[in-house]
Amino acid sequence: MLTTMLAARRSGRAGTAAAPTHRRALRLEGRARLLMALAALAALVVGVASAPAGAERGFVIAVTGVLAGALALYALVADDLRRAARSGV
Repeated sequence: MLTTMLAARRSGRAGTAAAPTHRRALRLEGRARLLMALAALAALVVGVASAPAGAERGFVIAVTGVLAGALALYALVADDLRRAARSGV
């Protein structure tokens, strides 16, 4: 993910000659964000499936849900936060 962000930034500075590279880097970044969201879903499924039986089960599921939700939220809004930071909003 970091590599694609750096490639997109580098190609954005280079001007119009690097436009195909910039589009490719943004496409790759979008795919990486999708994979992060899928990883969050997989983490939630694995966390629920492997939660111990008994009193701790609810706690383990809650913690897994919060962590998976945080990862999914980051994957979905990371690009929007960078755009807002660049525009000065």
